[in-house]
Amino acid sequence: MEDDLISMMGSLWGDEDATGFMTTGGTESNIVALYVAKTLAGKKRGSVVYPSTAHAYFLKGCLLLDLEPISVPVKSDFTPDVEGMRRAVRNDTVAIAATCGTNPWGNIDPIREIGKISEELSIYYHVEAAYGGLLCPFLRGDAVPDFGFQVPGVSSVSADPHKTGFSIYPGGAIAFREKEHTRIASWKIRTESYDDLGLGIIGTRPGFPIAVTWALFNYLGRDGYAQLAEKCMQITWRFMDGVRRIPGMEVAYHPMINIGHATSTVVDMDEIRRELRRRGWYFCDHRGENSTLGDSIWLCMYPYQERMVEPFLEDLESVAASNNKKRERRAHDRPTD
Repeated sequence: MEDDLISMMGSLWGDEDATGFMTTGGTESNIVALYVAKTLAGKKRGSVVYPSTAHAYFLKGCLLLDLEPISVPVKSDFTPDVEGMRRAVRNDTVAIAATCGTNPWGNIDPIREIGKISEELSIYYHVEAAYGGLLCPFLRGDAVPDFGFQVPGVSSVSADPHKTGFSIYPGGAIAFREKEHTRIASWKIRTESYDDLGLGIIGTRPGFPIAVTWALFNYLGRDGYAQLAEKCMQITWRFMDGVRRIPGMEVAYHPMINIGHATSTVVDMDEIRRELRRRGWYFCDHRGENSTLGDSIWLCMYPYQERMVEPFLEDLESVAASNNKKRERRAHDRPTD
């Protein structure tokens, strides 16, 4: 089942001959990719270059592997500074990374452009596609760029079936272009008791996410996943359009995958969070500087949330209106010279 899944995902990402294995999720997949990159580089220490919008757990991987994280600030529109990434590469850089589906913005890094850095400098290139990896292959049109092995410089791709694969936790996956990279990640180290130390980081791996994901892939097929992907994006557009219509609320970036967000430079986002949670809503936070577009709330949109979009937007509009009135009263009551 695991071999079938990797073959199917590799095919979706541009290489049906890709090899790899299932993991517990993006964190393990990213750490495995960094381990392979460090091993290939033959360095005891090194650095990893990635945009500041990358998965936060790249930092954990660097800490565990004694690698220095080089987080390159993104531009004002929250897209990566490709030239800045190129300048950040050092002699000890073992890997560069990009993301297909950032949170909270839902954008896709310029993966092909970043891949040129990998090709020119012969550096391992990992694409973290926890959110977008099992959504983007099923989206129609030219708006979704190549993110997988179609890009020559890409060494590995990871995705989470427990996200837009609609499977259960804990279900991640990583695929490698080169079989040798899979061998490194498989810990082929002989001991007195074992011929190898197993796939990935953990020893005892749960089998049920593999079985469930395999069943879903075969049951839904490409057509089923395409329908779900389209539904996810329809709900995302509805949410984003609704946010734009709320006075005082803003959208920082037009998402390319099914992650929606709401932010503001005038409304107190902390008050928005508190009041929405008091009303029983659950969502994710992106804690940026107050009164900037980087301070936001965000949600990953799935078909089952269709019935919740309008009620959530109604409460968001109500809370924002209350906050606007308070702000206007404070401005009115402020003493003048």
